[in-house]
Amino acid sequence: MPSLLDRLSQVTPPSVQYTNISGWLLQFAGLGQCNSFGVFEDFYKAGYLSHFSSSTISWVGSTQLSLLFGLGIISGIYFDKGHFRTLMWSSAALLILSNFMLSITRQNQYYAVLLSQGIGMGTALGLSWTPMFGMIGHRFRRHRDLAFGLTASGAAFGAIVHPIMLDRLFSNPNIGFHNAVRINAGMNAILVVVGTVLMTHASPPQKIAVVRGDMSLLHLFKDLPYVLFNFGLLCTQFGFLFPFAYLQLFSRTRGIPVKEAFYTLSIFNAAAVVGRLGSILLPKRMHAVEISCLASLGFSACMFAYISAQRFVDIVVVTSLVGIFSGAYFSYFVNSVASFARSNTELGARIGCSAFVVGELASTITLYPPPHRFFQAISTLCAPPLLGLLLTNKFIWEGPIVFASLMAMLSAGFFALSRAFQIRNLPRLEKMS
Repeated sequence: MPSLLDRLSQVTPPSVQYTNISGWLLQFAGLGQCNSFGVFEDFYKAGYLSHFSSSTISWVGSTQLSLLFGLGIISGIYFDKGHFRTLMWSSAALLILSNFMLSITRQNQYYAVLLSQGIGMGTALGLSWTPMFGMIGHRFRRHRDLAFGLTASGAAFGAIVHPIMLDRLFSNPNIGFHNAVRINAGMNAILVVVGTVLMTHASPPQKIAVVRGDMSLLHLFKDLPYVLFNFGLLCTQFGFLFPFAYLQLFSRTRGIPVKEAFYTLSIFNAAAVVGRLGSILLPKRMHAVEISCLASLGFSACMFAYISAQRFVDIVVVTSLVGIFSGAYFSYFVNSVASFARSNTELGARIGCSAFVVGELASTITLYPPPHRFFQAISTLCAPPLLGLLLTNKFIWEGPIVFASLMAMLSAGFFALSRAFQIRNLPRLEKMS
């Protein structure tokens, strides 16, 4: 049986395959590091930013993740206009600079940490995330789902390696925080430069006036299947990001030792890798939106099992299943959005708009784990306060678990409706083309 890379090599030239490899490297270094902010936050609270409250510190990571996804609506439009290389190299330069600037900050210099890690890194990642997937969508006409899935797996691998690496470096008294950040920044700089060189080796798309006529952003939101899918994305953020925010806290409140509880998130990310890679082996006749729908249903069903999980082995089993379905969902997130594009000229704008929808909720849900911090998130309106109220200070887990499960189930309903309308519109779109 041919491997995943063999399947790609049969239908794509080497220059196109480099785009996929470079995307994996950029996801590993970028989003992988972003997902490790929990390690930074613990270190900051322990002493490096001890003069500041936990809620204040958490705004560093919240800003970073919000900019990563939120800037997609801007970078996506400029990608469609042909500014791919400018976006990618600007992102690489700013990310490397911000990484090393973090290493020269001083204790309790909150503004310096916020500027370098929150605003600097977040802006850098936001400039490249949407164009990177947009370029992969342009280069892979066949096996696009396979290409997106392999690229997205880089973030899952990074989410395993970065937290463990940083935790070990921070806890080593012979290295310390500043040298640990420099080591991590040096590794990321090499990966980012190599990834950007390989990615920009592909020719950028021709310039397209996306702000005119039917290519305007307003036109995208007149597309009913696309709008329904984005409503589904909104619902998923109440459920799919729950493990990132609460898994370690949930484990500790179940009496699991701190050292073992730390690895529950790594187990989740490892299972997500299995889900990401395994899902792209599904039959080609299954549409990306259909897989997103099934992954949401599976995730919802497995989340209910957390209610009865008491022992460490119970949590590991449930977390593994939840991680697999989560990985399958995120593996097909970009490809699902791309399926609504009527041509490749819309890829950047559609991916950017949907990433903006995801980022506005994801940024705060993942980075405000303790319940009292949910009330600080005014900008997100409803998600954090609801989850915080359901958990309560007594750590009653049934409320948020059931709520997250039901929201994931509701998202599956939106995905199913979106796919139904998408199928119904196919004859009309074929006549238009």
